[in-house]
Amino acid sequence: MKDTMRANILFGREYDEDFYWKVIHACALADDLKSWPKGDMTTIGERGVNISGGQRARLALARTVYLRADIYILDDPLSAVDAHVKHHILEHVLLDTGLLANKLRVFMPLLHGNDSGSILIDGQDISKFGVGDLRPRIGIIPQESTMLNGSFADNLDPLDEFTKDDMWRALEKCHMVDIVKPPENDDLHEVDASNQRVREVRDWEEKWRKASWKMRLFMYVFMRKLRLPEESLLVKTEPLDKMASGGSVQMSDGQKQLFSLCRILMRKRRVLVLDEATANVDTETDRMMQKVMRTEFKDCTVLTIAHRLETIMNSNRVIVIDHGEVVEIGKPQDLLKKENGCFAELARTNDFGSFKL
Repeated sequence: MKDTMRANILFGREYDEDFYWKVIHACALADDLKSWPKGDMTTIGERGVNISGGQRARLALARTVYLRADIYILDDPLSAVDAHVKHHILEHVLLDTGLLANKLRVFMPLLHGNDSGSILIDGQDISKFGVGDLRPRIGIIPQESTMLNGSFADNLDPLDEFTKDDMWRALEKCHMVDIVKPPENDDLHEVDASNQRVREVRDWEEKWRKASWKMRLFMYVFMRKLRLPEESLLVKTEPLDKMASGGSVQMSDGQKQLFSLCRILMRKRRVLVLDEATANVDTETDRMMQKVMRTEFKDCTVLTIAHRLETIMNSNRVIVIDHGEVVEIGKPQDLLKKENGCFAELARTNDFGSFKL
């Protein structure tokens, strides 16, 4: 990202000075900042300071640690650092003496090395997959979804892999159409769509969005006369081109989670991990997400980490973990029948004693 070091770590989250500098120290970035002209306010990337592979790895780790999640899935975080830095990060971040001491840490390379049995995706043993083959099959929705500073289209499809029709279908299935395209603006969009001048503006800006920086420079210098007058831009109202973050549309936490579901639905992930994805949403949004899961992801494997029992009552199997140890495994219906069971006690405590599945 072409921004300051601090912006790359915060990634849109609120700045907590004390915790931020703890993360900087733990991820062995303090010495790097001392050598840069503006410290953590130094711009990095194409228009700023070039950083090494090891610095990129530590920056990515710092951004991840700053999330303050409950579960961390780490893809070989020490692969690009030397032995001295590796020891520092192990001690101050990854081991039980570090910042993630009270968090569940899953290291991606370990997914390939089970002691017995096998893990299959689409009937294939993942021990035979490379990481590049495994990643596209798994989708993850964390407790707090991140919205990029860009349009709805940029947030749904940052790599420009899908059509606008694909995006609208996903938004409709996840009940998000009215957020992106408010009903009161329907007539306005129809009028604009029939306007030839507006279509030309849209076509030009679509080419601009897909162009490399070199092509954009060429377009700016030699094709400026092809652009329509500025007043024509005022009627451009393609909903997916509206700002999703920092614009006029303000999404709630629940809507952001549903938006994340849209992303994964478009990519047809075979395995979906929900990491406390409904912890910060209201009950109605939770039920809506569960409905989407049952209808649109019925042929997928869904792993749900949750404290809210409503979220997992329709699961095929529940694993109850107490103080880091598995204490019960079974169908929710069967676990509820155990008089002295841990799951049954949780259900009684949360007034689920008469819950009907």
